[in-house]
Amino acid sequence: MADYCVSRFRQKQEQKLYRAYITDALMALNNNIASYFGGTSIISRYMDILNPQKEKNAAEIVADVMKNAGLHFSGDDT
Repeated sequence: MADYCVSRFRQKQEQKLYRAYITDALMALNNNIASYFGGTSIISRYMDILNPQKEKNAAEIVADVMKNAGLHFSGDDT
């Protein structure tokens, strides 16, 4: 049973990689043709649509870096 699960996981990962490769190639082809004929380009990748990243503001980024580095602001009360 474990071998089946591992095999299935690997198969799904290969399918994801293949889809990402093909869609990136199609995006590059489209962008090349669009630039030649003056059309619009595709700006979103397939993988970015499937796995959107939450955008953080500057304060959240600084807080994450400080927390991960174990640093402490002198003005912090925590």
